[in-house]
Amino acid sequence: MILDQGRDAVAAVADLPSSEIEPNITYGDLDLGSARRLVVAENVEHIGVLYSASALEAALDWLDQVFDHQGSGWIDARGAWLGLYFLGVVLLAWPLSRLLPQVSSEPLGAGLDWRRLLPAALLPALLTPLILRPFPSDFLSIAIADYIALHFAVYALLTWLMLLLIRRRPSENQGPNQAAGQPEQRGARISVSSFLLALLAVILYQTLSIALPTDLYVAAFLPDPHRFGILAVLLVATTAWFVADEWLTRGRGVFAGGYALTKLLFLISLMLAVVLNLEELFFLVIIIPAILILFVVFGLFSGWIYRRTGHPLVAALANALVFAVAITASFPIAD
Repeated sequence: MILDQGRDAVAAVADLPSSEIEPNITYGDLDLGSARRLVVAENVEHIGVLYSASALEAALDWLDQVFDHQGSGWIDARGAWLGLYFLGVVLLAWPLSRLLPQVSSEPLGAGLDWRRLLPAALLPALLTPLILRPFPSDFLSIAIADYIALHFAVYALLTWLMLLLIRRRPSENQGPNQAAGQPEQRGARISVSSFLLALLAVILYQTLSIALPTDLYVAAFLPDPHRFGILAVLLVATTAWFVADEWLTRGRGVFAGGYALTKLLFLISLMLAVVLNLEELFFLVIIIPAILILFVVFGLFSGWIYRRTGHPLVAALANALVFAVAITASFPIAD
C-alpha cells in the first residue's frame, strides 16, 4: 500500500502510469522543482526509516544535487549508541530504585491468585473493543489518540468493576475482609511525604534519562503547548487504567505473572479493536510494537518501584504520564 502511494506521488510529475515507476530513478526536473524519486528502505517501519542508511544516503544525495554541493558523504549511525544508552538507563534504574523511600508499611494491591486475577484481566480485554465498536472516535484533533483514550478509559472502568465484584465475593480461602486486597492493608501506614518524594524522583528520572534524550535524538516525545489540552484528556484516561492495572496486579500473594499478562491482554485488546474496525484503526497496528516496548521498559521500572515503595500508585501515576505524553507527541494532527 505504501509503495503504491509512493509510485502514485512520483507518477504525478513523470507523465507515466504508476506501474511503470521504478525506484532510484529521478523523474521530473530538478531545476523546475518538479523532480521526484522513489527510494525503498528495506526492513524498517515508520520510525526506523528515519535512521535507515539507505534513506539517509538518498536524502543526502538529493540535497547535494539540489544545492549543487559535494559533502564528505558522512551518514548518521546513532542507532547502536542510542540502544546502548537506553540499555544503561534501564539497568541503572534497578539500583537507583533502592534509594526510593518506603511509602507503605504493607505492600498494597488486590493480592489476587491466578484464578481470581484471570477473569478480572480477561473480561475487560475482550469487552472493551466490543463496547467501543459503534462509538465515534473523532473528538480529538490527533489521529487515533481519541480512540486510544477511550480504550484506556473503558478498559479501566471495566477493571475497576471487576475489582469491585471480587471484593464483594471473596474466594473460599478468604474471609469477607480479605477480598481484593482489603484486609490487613487497612492498618498499613502510608507516608504522604514519602509518596510525593518517590513520585517526583521517578518522574524526574524518566524525564531526564528517557523523555528528553528521546525527544532530542530519536523522535518527538514531548508535546508542543498547543497539544496540552489533548494531553490532559489522555492523562485522565491513562491514569485511570494504570491505577486500576497496578492495583489489580500488585499486593501480597498476587499471581507472579499477572503484570505481564495484563499488558499482553491490553495489546490483544487493541488488535481485536483493529480487526473490528480495520479501516479507521489500521494505524494502531503500526504503533502496537512501540506500546510493547514502553510496556517492557516501564514495566521493569514499575516492578522495581513497587518492591521498594510498597505502593502501586507511584509507578501507576508516573507511567500514566509517560504514556499520555508519548501518545500526544507521536501522532499527527488529523485532517
